[in-house]
Amino acid sequence: MFGVQADEPRIRRSPAGLFVVDSGREPDERAGQGREDTASPPRKEMWPAAELTAMARQDKLVRLATTVRHLCDELREMTLDDQARERLGTLYERISAEISDVLPPELRAELDTLRPSLDGRPTHAELRIAHAQLLGWVEGLWHGVQVAVNLHRADLAQQASALRPGRPGPGKRAR
Repeated sequence: MFGVQADEPRIRRSPAGLFVVDSGREPDERAGQGREDTASPPRKEMWPAAELTAMARQDKLVRLATTVRHLCDELREMTLDDQARERLGTLYERISAEISDVLPPELRAELDTLRPSLDGRPTHAELRIAHAQLLGWVEGLWHGVQVAVNLHRADLAQQASALRPGRPGPGKRAR
C-alpha cells in the first residue's frame, strides 16, 4: 500500500508511550550524528537533513490549515456561482493533495479514508462540509501534536527533578 522511504519522517511510539516524529533512519544510523551539548541552541547547519525536512513540512501544514480556515470563513459569507464552486472544488483537491504530501504514510492513509471527493461542480453545502471536515481533521492532528509535546515536557521535567541532588527520586519519599 504505502512504502516508507529510508529518510522519510514517520510517527512512532517512544518508550515513554508518546508519539514522536522519527527521522526514518534506524537508531544505529542516528547514533553517530549526536550533537554536542552546549548552552546555545544548535545551528541550523548542524541539524540532520531529515529534521529540517520535518520542520519544513510542519510549517507547510500550518500554512495549509490557515488557508483552509480562511476558505471556511469565506464560504460562510458568500454566495457562489457555478464557476466559483468548480474553482473551490479544484482548490479543495489541490490543498488536500498538498496536505497529504507532508504527512507520514499512516496519517496519509487516514486522511485519504476520511476526506470526501468532490466531483464536478459541488454544491455550496458540499464545499462547506468538505472544507470544514478537512480543517477539523488538521486541527485534530495539531491538537494531538500539542498534547504529545506537553506530555513529553512533563515527562522530561519529572526526569530532571529526579536527577537533582537532595531530591527524592520517583516513588521515594523525602525524609
